[in-house]
Amino acid sequence: MYCEAYTLSCQYNRNLAASVEGLIASKIEKDSGLIRAFIKCYVGMLDIEYGPPGGKYLP
Repeated sequence: MYCEAYTLSCQYNRNLAASVEGLIASKIEKDSGLIRAFIKCYVGMLDIEYGPPGGKYLP
């Protein structure tokens, strides 16, 4: 979804997702808080990897 939203041609990086999960899983109980934390952290890591959305991605 991230790549589609910002018209990037990148592949799903399973290692990045696993790293994010490992970082937060030990700190947050397994409930909806973990899901929200994962999404927030994962999108932040995607921004670091591919550049935050901004002028260069918008028409």
